Amino acid sequence: MKTTILMFMLIWSCLNLTAQQKISGYSPEIEPYIGFIKEKQTSPATYLLEKFKTHDVIVFGERDHRDITQYYFIEKLIYMEEFYKQVSVIYTEVGSSNYNDTLNKILQNQFLSETEVDRKLLEIYRDISYQGFWEKYNFFYLWKTVFHFNQSHPEYPISIKMTSHPFDWNEITDTAVCRMKTNEIEKNYDEAMAEFFIKNFEENEGKERSKAFVIMNYPHSLRKWASKKGDIIESFFGSYINKKYSDRVCFLIVNPYTINSLQPVAHGKWDAAFKYCEYKNIGFDFRNSPFGKDTFDIWSENGILSFEELYDGMIYINPTSECESVIGIPNFIDKKFAKEFVRRIELRSYAYRGEVIKTKIRWEKEYCNNKRSHTIQFDIEYMYGDDKSKYFENVVNQWLLFE
Repeated sequence: MKTTILMFMLIWSCLNLTAQQKISGYSPEIEPYIGFIKEKQTSPATYLLEKFKTHDVIVFGERDHRDITQYYFIEKLIYMEEFYKQVSVIYTEVGSSNYNDTLNKILQNQFLSETEVDRKLLEIYRDISYQGFWEKYNFFYLWKTVFHFNQSHPEYPISIKMTSHPFDWNEITDTAVCRMKTNEIEKNYDEAMAEFFIKNFEENEGKERSKAFVIMNYPHSLRKWASKKGDIIESFFGSYINKKYSDRVCFLIVNPYTINSLQPVAHGKWDAAFKYCEYKNIGFDFRNSPFGKDTFDIWSENGILSFEELYDGMIYINPTSECESVIGIPNFIDKKFAKEFVRRIELRSYAYRGEVIKTKIRWEKEYCNNKRSHTIQFDIEYMYGDDKSKYFENVVNQWLLFE
């Protein structure tokens, strides 16, 4: 026991010593990035709002769906007068569009208590995903944010319009129907979202507060894509609306990391530069920046296009170490919904795998109802185990010098 305690204290001391190390310099390779960051003074929110002066649509390139910190930023943005006096609709990738009317009647209801709104929103949240369920908490957090905003700003109501293809679980009677409907959605996923957005955006044009704010994950927010093999792909939501509206659309991303490998972009140079600059929160154009010249490596290492070819700019809102993945919706599965939830899971599993995955309500409740969070470091350590060369901070620190 004493040996275990001593070992723990030694490990803790080493970690604490590492955390206290002061940065004394940096490698020449990241000097252009550091110089650029030091010159910029515009905050992320101010930068984003300035884009509405010259654009009618902003596509917000969301990072990991689970990361709630980007929704903390959106929450602050929503409450800024320059935002809500121009924007009346927030469009989202997540969610079947056939539930929009029901959702917004709740979001703009001035007479609901917290208990009532939670119950009513949960009823919709259970149905919005053709995948069976959507367990990411931050989208539910967005709904509650807009509800609370509407309570305090009834003269400037904001709606959420989910753009995904219509889907109704009541119509899914067997595995054949489930496979047919879900295949239809996935085959036309981005095109259907773009068609929905274009139709609704044009219906809103000419009205007050007609600017559009669109939340899209990668790769749906890409303006275009080209692989090293020469494949040109323009079947993303971003490419569809870029063809339609061109310079009226501004494509922005939140400071990213790679999707599949959970590694820093540009081999850690970006994160190292921001770490040296004490994680300065700024927004900036990719054009005429060292960041924009780097090859886009968030989604795949097989691309050839640069960040500035795919997005107009970036907002740096927090270091990656502060990203917080939140899973689970309290009370998602209740006694009344439990049987239907199992039915959906069995239909989906058979449609995708050709066999029914048997489950238990107790297990599903534990997973779906238990709201929990963890950092990207947790995911990385789980993925790479003892290979610390792949740990996020180790990749970043290779470009920095320490005392």
